[in-house]
Amino acid sequence: MKELKDIFESKKTFLIGIELVNTRGIAQQENSSKIIEFAEELSRDDKVSWLSITDNAGGNPMLAPDYLGRKVRENGKNTIIHISCKDLNRNGLESIVFLEITLLKDTVDWLSLFLTSTPWAC
Repeated sequence: MKELKDIFESKKTFLIGIELVNTRGIAQQENSSKIIEFAEELSRDDKVSWLSITDNAGGNPMLAPDYLGRKVRENGKNTIIHISCKDLNRNGLESIVFLEITLLKDTVDWLSLFLTSTPWAC
C-alpha cells in the first residue's frame, strides 16, 4: 500500500477520497454489516485513494471508526480515522491514538506529529 503522504504529494493522479459515516449498533447487525460490506467494496476499488471514517457523526453513538478502518486497511486501502473529544477527555484521546500507533505502525509519523503539535481543547 502506498503511503497516504506520498499519494498527496503525487501530482500524476486525480485523487478521490470518500468519507463514510458509521452506523449505530454492533457489527453483526444488518445495518452495520451493510456499511462494512460497502466499505470493503470501496477499499477494493483502485479509483479510490483513501477512505475517511467519521467518529459519531451528528453526536450519535455509532460503531467505532477504528473497527471499520481496520477492515478497510485489511484490503490495502489507506484510511483516515476521525477521533473527537465529544465523549473523551485528553487521556481517552491519547489512548485511542496510542492504540492506532500500535496497530497501524506505518502511521506513526503523522500520529506522533498529532500528539506533539495539537493543542488539546478538551
